[in-house]
Amino acid sequence: MNKNLLFISHQASRTGAPIVLLHLLRWLKQHTPYQLTVLLQEGGEMEPEFREIGETLLWEPPAAPSGIWQQRLRRVSKHTARHQQRVRERLHQLAPKLIYANTVVSADLALLLKPVLNCPVVCHVHELATVIDAFIGAERFTQLSPRIDCFVAASEAVAENLRRSYQVPAARIRTIHEFVPVLAAADFTLARQQVRQELGIPADAFVVAGAGTIDWRKAPDVFIQVAQHVVAAGGQRVYFIWPGGKLQSEEGRRVRHDVERAGLTDVVQFLGSKTNPHDYLSAADVFLLTSREDPYPLVCLEAAALGKPVLCFDRAGGMPEFVEQDCGVILPYLRADLMAAAVLQLRADRPLRQRLGDNAARKLRERHSVEQAGSRVSQLLAELLAGSFAASSTEAVND
Repeated sequence: MNKNLLFISHQASRTGAPIVLLHLLRWLKQHTPYQLTVLLQEGGEMEPEFREIGETLLWEPPAAPSGIWQQRLRRVSKHTARHQQRVRERLHQLAPKLIYANTVVSADLALLLKPVLNCPVVCHVHELATVIDAFIGAERFTQLSPRIDCFVAASEAVAENLRRSYQVPAARIRTIHEFVPVLAAADFTLARQQVRQELGIPADAFVVAGAGTIDWRKAPDVFIQVAQHVVAAGGQRVYFIWPGGKLQSEEGRRVRHDVERAGLTDVVQFLGSKTNPHDYLSAADVFLLTSREDPYPLVCLEAAALGKPVLCFDRAGGMPEFVEQDCGVILPYLRADLMAAAVLQLRADRPLRQRLGDNAARKLRERHSVEQAGSRVSQLLAELLAGSFAASSTEAVND
């Protein structure tokens, strides 16, 4: 029996959703009999890593003919059409038995291919309303969703949004929380020292980390406000670092402007994209998630794996599902002043900080390993391929 499965990624960038997919594909390749094919809507820096998994196709052609602009437009259009037709033909030859769209951005393409390949479609949703509405639109996604056989939700917040905002029946949703490889804090002791030296931070200082892109959704402006409140409250030798984001972008210029105007250049450092983000997380004592909306960010799980308490906002996504009462602090939405107070409390109470961090690392190992999530996804795939999914999913299944 053909056991070919097609996985679609919107790109191969080193960002949350493609990273999760790569973790999953590596596990499936090692532990299941499936032949894995990858279709990238756009390329990216992780493309070679996807190619190690199995045959990897690009939906958009890697290059197009040049010429004066009118001719170029016509040539690009024809070039793209020919390229995509070749991709369709190759997929028809491979005859995958299931399409796995990794993000709602890939749902359109998955449904375009569904009648060609005549197989079920799974959509792994890593997004909440702001991103779905911005990239697809609420009306369009609501129209598409009945043609998707199964949704994998990255958190209960994502599942609730699918049910409430887009009328997806609970029976077609499986909640499988995001997952990361398990890290050991002891492996990063030297990195912690080296990063602090690199950034000019004293070895005995208290370090607060944020991370990720520096857009409105991630709220770097709120991160700066927390630092302001900490300094205003007399917090000394407290430093704030944020690996990630494009410093030369408009958002980068805005955060630099705010840091300078707030007089925080000696306290707050936005570091830009890093190839070794775990090293920078290891340098911190606590992790702040200041996001306005975030489904279930991997960076929080990575910080937890390193034994860092996580501070986040209520009603801002799925992270309270992880933090609960034992892994950090959940603050009222966008209350930077209260988040700053929590930072100072954790700075002053080392036993509490240690206990919360230990709980976070243990919970990560128990609930969010690649092995656990891979096994759940594998079970779901088996149900879909056997045609037994509808009969077994009268309600959402949570981890």
